[in-house]
Amino acid sequence: MQYIHIYSEEKVVRLDFELDGNYEVGTTYEDYLNGAWVPLNAEQKAFYETHPAASAKEILECELIPPYEPTLEGVKSAKVNEIAVYDGSDAVNSFTLGGKRMCALYCAKKGQQVEVLEIEQAPFTRATYINQARVHMGYHYPRSLSTAMKSAGYFKRFVEDYSFCIHTKFEQIYATSSHFSWTDATEFRKFCQDAGIPCKPLPVEEYFQPGLCDGAFLTEEYTYDAHILRDYLMEEIAKYPGIKLHFGRKITEIEKQTDCYEVTALHEGKQEVYRAPFVLNATYASVNQILRKVKGAETQDFGLKYELCEIILCKASDKIRNIGFTVMDGPFFSIMPFGKTGYHSLTSVTFTPHKTSYDATPQFPCVGENGNCCQGGFLGNCNDCPGRPESAWEYMSTLARKYMREEYAFSYEKSLFSMKPILKASEIDDSRPTVIRALSEDPVFISVLSGKINTVYDLDPFLD
Repeated sequence: MQYIHIYSEEKVVRLDFELDGNYEVGTTYEDYLNGAWVPLNAEQKAFYETHPAASAKEILECELIPPYEPTLEGVKSAKVNEIAVYDGSDAVNSFTLGGKRMCALYCAKKGQQVEVLEIEQAPFTRATYINQARVHMGYHYPRSLSTAMKSAGYFKRFVEDYSFCIHTKFEQIYATSSHFSWTDATEFRKFCQDAGIPCKPLPVEEYFQPGLCDGAFLTEEYTYDAHILRDYLMEEIAKYPGIKLHFGRKITEIEKQTDCYEVTALHEGKQEVYRAPFVLNATYASVNQILRKVKGAETQDFGLKYELCEIILCKASDKIRNIGFTVMDGPFFSIMPFGKTGYHSLTSVTFTPHKTSYDATPQFPCVGENGNCCQGGFLGNCNDCPGRPESAWEYMSTLARKYMREEYAFSYEKSLFSMKPILKASEIDDSRPTVIRALSEDPVFISVLSGKINTVYDLDPFLD
């Protein structure tokens, strides 16, 4: 028998037997889109043999779809492809938040000497820890195929390399809202197919309140535990005397010399000077602030907006303990395991960002207040700042409970706050391109900006 199935690697699957009642078998193209196996009749087989390049729709309907004038959707698809090509070009490359220690270890293994300057007194105290901890497969970006494919491309490698800190034993369920969503269930299935990432349709009513979601899907996506990863990296770094970690350093000036950069930093009120022929600016939300401290080289700010974000950690009931929910694509929410901590993280597109700044460097009303962490031109740690906002727990939890069935209960534990930089251009299609910019090549100064931990490998060629 010959079957066609949306999740099969081959367009037409040849089996030596007929599928029984243990499989969902259909007859139409709509059945195919819903994940059913559709057997080909004699006419469809003959059509496929004559037209091996035909699409699934064309095979099932035994008719080639004629060329047509571009539609709005066609123009959108062309733009997505254009972005994908651009993301893979020499003009744009990728890195990761928290990549300073990963890069240091990579370079040390090649016999290089590395100095790491960290403003905090300890590693992993900002965005590498204060985030959803999602190891992205790409599902989160149905309006940016390039971002999805970039995430999926490194998913397997990251999971294999850092399996010890990755939580895999839970069901990650994505759902599309019936209202106010950019993407419906049919479009999400098509997106997953185009991105080459698996998704299995699930019964919506098993998880969500009636009428609120038009599709639910079992996906392949995990979370990482930042503290386990931190401990591993610190243990590995300790094996290499060529790596020196300097905590509590506030960079005040960077000056380009003939053969190196001189980096001046404050530590406990005293000035220190570090010299290096290669400087990597991996400071995430402080990337523009660091660039503005450079002398002797022409700099350009990243076009960013900044969001002061809240991640809420929840105690999960037994019913939801091994499940993660993400409702998209719009003003919705996500609740999912937070690494291996036993908590669930709760976020919302609308309520996670408390404040937004469109200035080149983050500017918020709280800056300059007594006790505020952002003093002297340095971006402080929002999580430790007395000026941080009040929790949006009431709003986030109400939104989640509106959608989820009552038995999937959770309760408030604590809030984490962090600054999140986003490229202004990403507001158009929700893309999350990760970018590398070379300020100079001799000596080398590179600035990186990214929000996906599993894209760290893209920096390898620049460190060789």
